[in-house]
Amino acid sequence: MTQRIKHKVARWPMAFKLLAREWRSGDLNLLFIALVLAVMTVALTGFIADRLQRGMEQQAAQLMGGDLVLRSPREIDAQWLQEARDRGLQAVPTLEFASMVAGDSGFQLSAVKAVASGYPLKGGLELEKDPRTQLQDVSADYADSAGKLPASGEVWVDRRLLTALNAAIGGEVEIGQKLFTITRIIHKEPDRSGGFMSLNPRSLINFSDVAETGVVQPGSRVRFRYMFAGDLPAIDAFKDWLAPRLKPSHRLLDIREDRPSVGSALDRAQRYLQLASIGAVILSGVAVAMAAGRFARRRQDTVAVMASFGFAAPVMGGIYLRLLLLLGIAAALCGALLGFILQMIGTYMVADLLPVHLPPAGWQPWGLSVGTGILLLMGFAGAPLRQLRNVSPLRVFRRDLELASPSSVMVYGLALFALVVMIYWYSADARLTLWLTLGLVAVMGLSAILTLGLFRLLKLVGPKLPMRPRLAVRSLYSHKQTALPQVMAFGLVLMVVALVALIRNDLLASWQQQLPQTAPNYFAINIQPFERQDFAARLDQAAVKRSPLYPIVRGRLSGINGQPARDAVPDNAKEDNALHRELNLTWRSDLPEDNQIISGRWWRDDFRVQPGAMIPLSLEAGMAERLNLGLGDTLSFDLAGQIVTGEVTNIRQVNWDNFQPNFYVIAPPGVLENMPQTLLASFFLSDEQRRIVPDLVKAFPAVSLLDISQILAQVRQILVQVTLAIEVMLGFTLLSGLVLLLAAVKNSLDERLREGALYRTLGASGAMIRSIQRYEFVLLGVVAGLLALMGSELTAYLLYRNLFDLDYSLSFTHWLVLPLSGAVIITLAGLWGTRFVVRQPPLQVLRAG
Repeated sequence: MTQRIKHKVARWPMAFKLLAREWRSGDLNLLFIALVLAVMTVALTGFIADRLQRGMEQQAAQLMGGDLVLRSPREIDAQWLQEARDRGLQAVPTLEFASMVAGDSGFQLSAVKAVASGYPLKGGLELEKDPRTQLQDVSADYADSAGKLPASGEVWVDRRLLTALNAAIGGEVEIGQKLFTITRIIHKEPDRSGGFMSLNPRSLINFSDVAETGVVQPGSRVRFRYMFAGDLPAIDAFKDWLAPRLKPSHRLLDIREDRPSVGSALDRAQRYLQLASIGAVILSGVAVAMAAGRFARRRQDTVAVMASFGFAAPVMGGIYLRLLLLLGIAAALCGALLGFILQMIGTYMVADLLPVHLPPAGWQPWGLSVGTGILLLMGFAGAPLRQLRNVSPLRVFRRDLELASPSSVMVYGLALFALVVMIYWYSADARLTLWLTLGLVAVMGLSAILTLGLFRLLKLVGPKLPMRPRLAVRSLYSHKQTALPQVMAFGLVLMVVALVALIRNDLLASWQQQLPQTAPNYFAINIQPFERQDFAARLDQAAVKRSPLYPIVRGRLSGINGQPARDAVPDNAKEDNALHRELNLTWRSDLPEDNQIISGRWWRDDFRVQPGAMIPLSLEAGMAERLNLGLGDTLSFDLAGQIVTGEVTNIRQVNWDNFQPNFYVIAPPGVLENMPQTLLASFFLSDEQRRIVPDLVKAFPAVSLLDISQILAQVRQILVQVTLAIEVMLGFTLLSGLVLLLAAVKNSLDERLREGALYRTLGASGAMIRSIQRYEFVLLGVVAGLLALMGSELTAYLLYRNLFDLDYSLSFTHWLVLPLSGAVIITLAGLWGTRFVVRQPPLQVLRAG
């Protein structure tokens, strides 16, 4: 009993002493380096991802003017604003409404915004420094408003309104019943949304002047936007407090709702950053497992000797587990510190390339990286080292007495548990955890089966090969217990890197397709039917890239399936915006670009509605889901007092991110042509082509030209930062893959040393041994490349369909590149890692073995 207590008390001091001894011997180097690199990679990616994510969200918040926005058709309870301020948040209201602005030379419909002190909470309101700058001068200097707002009686306007009214700084305009003096020209608003009302020429007035205009009356169509800004925890807490108090007419917006084009990019980028980081964690974990397995095998003799002196093997196993924990803590701290230092150096070196200044990282990456290091050890290295508890003292006399392999259930169970915990901890996304875990388990299981099958095939064809490749095949098959995890590790490296690169390419391609350099930067609305040909001819004459001119009929959804619309929808949809405003309806014979039928069928190009027949309608998928509509439902629209009823025959998925004209409801030709209508078009103007804008304004005074260049520029700035984050994460995933490659090569180094010594004892030259090894690594690389090809395509299919909302297609380039690159990369890494095999004296190796 005394002996047991003594051993129990002495385990930690002995673990410290053993750690120092093992460190001096150099046997811990590989495991320590693998741990440090694993934690450093996690820390590096964590710090950079955290800073880039914060930077992206900070930049994105500037597009809304705050961290959180509450939109309402009427004023909210003043107590809500007070609650926000009590929580340490800033709160600023704005009010938007459409109104005619009267000048000396005419009228112009304007999007009027009334702002209060503190606007904007995020971002900057840019004003032209020189109010005399002409429209054609695109190099004008701009200045931030620095918190200043229009004084009472002043109005700030954008240049489009100034041009349309033929007004100037110091001139007077009338909004409703109040006269305003134009004092500044707006260049850029941080929170300008993409709705058609806000895309009209802007007028900015003081909130205190709204009542005197007389424009806003009970029942007027207005939009209140309440902006909130502050610390993220306070924002989240206020959001949770506010959510149950909201009415159906309220909308609580973050960047993903307020800017869908930016929000979808942020969602995909966030998932990609999570995926790339998880890929680095998986590769690092396998590297740790291989390094720990090699260390455990090399420590069997030490444990056997200590057991022969009275130290029970379980005691020594416990001491080595404590040693592992100490090593893990040291490696985790070193790796986290190195990751922090490297990300500071890296972001400093590329600071000029960043769209915005990156905010400092939070504390989460510290805890995440250190915790990941400990979890990696317990999950991936714990099982091999626990087997040291089973070493027999007889091994001192019988070197052939091998330690039984760890239980597969224990090894893979612990690793899988650690993997699931890390994926969910890192992503906080149950769907990503589920699909990635299922994909990896399926891929690894199939990989094991296919690898064994390929090894059997190699055994059959081996005798027919020349001597050196024949010896390489025989070596692989005879050591398949080592070769199997090695080829799976190689395949995992190639699979993760290929998957991360594939998703990166497709994400960037989708964003490029969404926002090409010639994406429409102007909308033209209120084109009259008699102006159609002349307007199109003007644009075509200037070689302007444009969309078709879409006819628009304004109509209110009045009935669903014979009932009033509000009575026919679910309770949570009764305040849906589609029920309380006029919708833009159009007609087409062909399916619009970037629209996809997900239910039903589109009508034929030559289809025409027969007299008395039900009118077929095409409905947008989001509206159908919100209002619980489906195929066969009938919709009635009030079109200027005339009721038109149709049946939903197909439902479309619409890409709202492409800055093209899109519609909720489309009818076939021959239904709406006789209704009052205007036309809509979008087009792209280069800097040189912008000279035609004044001519268009003069030639078509009733047409409203909406310049969305500022919105496009803001979205592109976000995408630049997202792209940089993706490139950085891809680079560090490659680094993690390289670490695993070297660990996998080192894992078989002892066997290769013994095999090389035997070959040399039998008279083989160093060149012959290197040639045999080269054939081995080429075969391993080709097999690993085939496994990576299968795994990356399967996992990409699951992720594309369930997470990234991308169209999946087979990447035939990978069918050639992965096996070839696998052979080249693994051969080079393998030959470099085993370069000492032919340098060790054979007698020394055989005596040690």
